[in-house]
Amino acid sequence: MQSARLPRNEAQRLDALRSFDVLDTAPEELFDDLTRLASTLCGTPIALVSLVDEHRQWFKSRVGLDATETPREIAFCSHAILAPDEVLVVPDAAQDPRFADNPLVTGSPDIAFYAGMPLVDPEGFPLGTLCVIDNVRRELNAAQLDALRILGRQVVTQLQLRRRNRELEEQRRRAEEAVATRTAFLANMSHEIRTPLGAILGFAELLSEEPDLSPNARDLVTTIERNGQHLGALVGDVLDLSKIEAGSLTIEEADVGLADLVDDVVRMQRGRASGKGLEFGATIAAQVPDAITTDPTRLRQVLLNLTGNAIKFTDEGRVWVRVSTGQVEGLGEAVRFEVLDTGLGIAPERIDAIFEPFRQAERDTARRFGGTGLGLTISRRLAEALGGSLTVESRLGEGSRFVLTLPASEGSVLAQPDAPSSRSSRPLDGARVLVVDDMPDNRLLVRHLLKRVGVEVRCANGGRAALEALEGDAADTDLVLLDLTMPEMDGFETLAALRERGDRRPIVALTAAAMAEDREACMAAGFDDYLTKPIDRAALEAAIARHAFGAERRRAG
Repeated sequence: MQSARLPRNEAQRLDALRSFDVLDTAPEELFDDLTRLASTLCGTPIALVSLVDEHRQWFKSRVGLDATETPREIAFCSHAILAPDEVLVVPDAAQDPRFADNPLVTGSPDIAFYAGMPLVDPEGFPLGTLCVIDNVRRELNAAQLDALRILGRQVVTQLQLRRRNRELEEQRRRAEEAVATRTAFLANMSHEIRTPLGAILGFAELLSEEPDLSPNARDLVTTIERNGQHLGALVGDVLDLSKIEAGSLTIEEADVGLADLVDDVVRMQRGRASGKGLEFGATIAAQVPDAITTDPTRLRQVLLNLTGNAIKFTDEGRVWVRVSTGQVEGLGEAVRFEVLDTGLGIAPERIDAIFEPFRQAERDTARRFGGTGLGLTISRRLAEALGGSLTVESRLGEGSRFVLTLPASEGSVLAQPDAPSSRSSRPLDGARVLVVDDMPDNRLLVRHLLKRVGVEVRCANGGRAALEALEGDAADTDLVLLDLTMPEMDGFETLAALRERGDRRPIVALTAAAMAEDREACMAAGFDDYLTKPIDRAALEAAIARHAFGAERRRAG
């Protein structure tokens, strides 16, 4: 028996073989189909896809043979790969000096005939063979040899596709990891920025309400508030885009009163519009349903962004919101929110660009008007997440018309809001709240906000201090405002410790973490409510009103 010599480029050949990452993998139907076809066309009981590494030939696919590999020194394929451009044909192995005393010839599987088509990668390295084997002497005709060559090339093609798919899967995995890492980074940075920003905005708001401020001081406070709100909006935009790209944006469904929501938007933007001398308002067509089922927070966000942009880019004339219904292809009956303005307009070649991240209609837009170029990107993606679309029609110098279209799935009749309580001119008088936060500025801010509406406030600078303050306390605290991110004992641990000892009073999470999954984690952990920083005074008061007062106040135990 003559063992085959090593190919002259053996090291590179082995590297090429390893690059396919196919050795010792499970059978795959595509390779098995080619092997069966080779056996059928060549009329042989055995067909193999054989790959030759340092010490063996290993069979990626096999027909008519139980073995999964054999030593390389007895492999016919070790000889075939020495001439990668030719099919090695051995018509009678017993008469061939290379194989006459080969154990594969003298014993099982009793090879008498062999034909192997080298599997050559695009760089010219032979990886192994597609071979057919019989235990009787024979020849292949020209058509069978041609078929073996064609099938061998198909095996190589499948190996390349397999490698490419593996590379693409690895790229996808790395991309997902990168997005997850970026999302986590942005969420952490959002928390770190929003925490001090909340204190700045809160104290600026409190200061602006002081009656004895001089006009100059009031202007300075207004400037602080305006820039703080701008910074908060930028952080929110980046975080929203990150959530959308990571696929972690949660869309809620609720019955939304359209007239009330549109009125809210107009009310919130009216000051900006009047400050520029613009006519601003809204009309709602008679056929528009009273309510639709959608996410009210996201719908309000889109409309605020569209009207805010319209006001920003309109120097004279008007900005108007028009709500109507109609049939839309792909949606059926739909509600259309049109935001029209008489502003700068957009050049036709820049229409598509305004919906791309960090892109604006003109190169100097950011310098002249500010902003990140994320608002319209987020708005379009939110519109799509709500099941609708966002389009624009515009001509340079003639204004713009943005159209938000949503499915007109009518909501149920909305309950009328409860009449205001008459128990006090300050509706939270008598509520007793413990504020737990490791940041003294945050504690001070919440104390000031709540004392103005009649709340009795105590403070604790961490989880352990909160446990001590509430020890044996059954009457002095109606509700706990609990920060999530604290050293030694965070909000989740503090909550768990309170519940474990039987404390059932309402506990509201207070945090700068604003991701949807953060809220879900809080509610799943057992918090009764969730508030984000910067603190919205109305949301804070509403949460206390919801939980601190009831038919019977909940107490420890």
